[in-house]
Amino acid sequence: MKRIRAAVIGAGFIGPAHVEALRRLGFVDVAVLAELDSAVAAAKADQFGVSQYTSSIDEALKDPDIDVMHVCAHPTICTTHSGSVYPSDSLGDLT
Repeated sequence: MKRIRAAVIGAGFIGPAHVEALRRLGFVDVAVLAELDSAVAAAKADQFGVSQYTSSIDEALKDPDIDVMHVCAHPTICTTHSGSVYPSDSLGDLT
């Protein structure tokens, strides 16, 4: 089975649970962790053993080897950046 490379957006309340759940699957590598505060991103990536981190969702999206992205950020962040993650016609009205 091909290993899946995941990006997790948000390292606050629920992001760590997603990192752990993805790892427990056994066929998913958490390849990048994105968090708005770069110092927090670095610390959390180190804590979770994630080799790449960024403070930019757009930078995380640039990796062509990412197969799946878990958006675990606060809803205001999700709706602000959702156009980067989702095609605009798949979301409907988020306001």
